[in-house]
Formats: sequence, structure tokens, C-alpha cells
Amino acid sequence: MQTVVDLPVDEQARKEASDWLVKMSREQGLSDVELSGLEAWLASDPLHRKKLHELAFLHGQIDLITGFVDARVERQAQSQIKSFKRICYPLAAAATALVIAISFGMWRQSANENSQQGRYATGLGEQQSIELVDGSTVLLNTQSELKVNFVEGNRDIHLQRGEAYFIVAKDEESPFRVFAGNSSIRASGTAFLVYLDEELVDVTVTDGVVNLALLPEKVDAGSAISPDIVATNLATLRKGQAATITPPSEGQQVLSELRTVSDQDLTKKLFWTRGALLFSGETLGEVVSEINRYSDVDIAFASPELAAIRVGGLFPVGEMDSFYRALESNFGVQVTRVSESRIVLSASNNP
Repeated sequence: MQTVVDLPVDEQARKEASDWLVKMSREQGLSDVELSGLEAWLASDPLHRKKLHELAFLHGQIDLITGFVDARVERQAQSQIKSFKRICYPLAAAATALVIAISFGMWRQSANENSQQGRYATGLGEQQSIELVDGSTVLLNTQSELKVNFVEGNRDIHLQRGEAYFIVAKDEESPFRVFAGNSSIRASGTAFLVYLDEELVDVTVTDGVVNLALLPEKVDAGSAISPDIVATNLATLRKGQAATITPPSEGQQVLSELRTVSDQDLTKKLFWTRGALLFSGETLGEVVSEINRYSDVDIAFASPELAAIRVGGLFPVGEMDSFYRALESNFGVQVTRVSESRIVLSASNNP
């Protein structure tokens, strides 16, 4: 008679995660039934997601996790975008088209009825989803702030700091305008990301077309902007394109780094809307700089050489312990907590 020995919970989860990775790595991928089974397994215990991420990271199979997330997003593409902290979002074009189709008539009913004004802000590590009266949606990232000013048929947003992703309901008669610093981003029925980093404005288009312009001065967030405001056209961006706008100064280009963004890089840029950060070959210094946007812990390097090593992985927003464990397990980095608010990274003494 054979004795059955139960594995410890942690080891059992690791074995099950390994089995799922084997299935996901097959040429045909997961069937619909298996996708449903994997979703149920992940939802049944937070440890399951942790083990799946750890194994994928360890074996260089993060792309499989990304592929699963994309498949799940596609299946959920008809649902509305809701509160999104640590949730995958239906960012597929079908979902955007559905929102646009439902909401178009609502915005045109009455300018007074559909006016909207208000200030929205997120703290450290916080994220927020904002539903606008015209059917558009704004996803606001950590430490970000914007002012909505929808009056008299104008659809104006003032991004005052941080990062926001805009999914815009189409209305040719009322262009959707985002003001950031001295810049104006004008769109109608599209999706784009804007990051205001001090005085630099970075714009990435994920769907449709946006027009970039330079204003004569910074716009006052407390009042409506005239459609006739004099602006200098800079560029037109289409899906998969990005640009960085710098403040005007003598001898310096205002529009710089006009570039094409691959589908893979677009996925990485937007992964924060799914409650996680995705890295694939960035330097540890770049990774720490990005993660510091979501944490009040100061991460320092014992040597500059350590900041240059290349790392990759998928890390849930705000779950710093998983990041530290991955560094120690896979990259030969020793993590030392000097105080509650300071971490020092150094080369591990372990062979």
C-alpha cells in the first residue's frame, strides 16, 4: 500500500504553477477551457499568482504571462472599464468602440447637462479610474493630478503632474484637448498616454491620431480655453508613435525624440493600468527609478556598477517584497534594509 504524502502549501503551489507554465509554453497555447481553469486557479489563492510569476521570471518565460494577460483582456473586451488597481483592463479596441457608440448621443444632448468640472489626484502608489460625461475614460497613475473642464461644448483636461491614459469618445465637433505644461494634445476618438515629468511632456499614441501643439504660455487650469487660442503645430502622431516635448529655449528643439514604439514596448508602457510593472532587459537603475514612483522607500546602490546590470520581471504595483526577493534569488543582489525608509542594494557575497 502506497502512502500519500501531502506537499507543503508553498511547494504544492509551486508544483501547480510549474504545470501551468508547461501548458502555456505549448505551441498551441491554452484552450478556452484551460484559460478558464488558469483564471480560477489564480483567483483561488494569492500565493498561486506569486508562484507563477516567480517561476516565469526564473525560467525567462515572462512573455508567457504577458500572453495570458492579453488573452484574458481580449475575452473581457465587452465589459466596461471600472476601478482598476491591480486589475487587468479591457483595453482592446472593441471595448473602446463600445463605449464610444453608447456615449456619443449623451454628450451632444446639452452642453449644460453634460458639463463637468473637478480636480482628481492620486497619492503615492495610488491609481484611479475617472469616467467622464462624454463617455471617455481617464486612468490616473501614481502621484498624478488633473483638472477636468468640460463646459460650453469644450472637452478640456489639464494634466498638472504625473501620468494619465486617455480613452476618448469620438466627437468631431468637440475635440478632446489635454494641456500639460506649454503643450496641447488634441484628439477625437482615440487613446493615448501622457506623462508630465517636471517640464518634459511625453506622449504615446495607442490608437487613432493626436495633434501636438505648443502654446504661448502655460494654460490656467481654472478656466475654459478658447478654441481660437494661438498655438504652434508640432506634429501629428498615429498609433504606435511617441514624442517628447521640451520647454522652449534658445537653440533647443521643442519637439524631440519623435519615435516609433513597438507593440511590445506599448504593452510595457501600459502595464501599470493592469496593476503591475513589466521589465525586460532594462538596467537596474532604470527599474529602481520607475519603482520609486510607487514607493516611499529610498533605494540606493552600494556601487554604480550594480545599477548597470540588466534585469527583467513582472512585479505587482506596491508589492516591493517580491521585487527584493527576485533580486536576491536571480541577480546576485543583496538587499539590506538600513531603516524603514531606506534600502541599500549591493553585490551578494554568495557564489
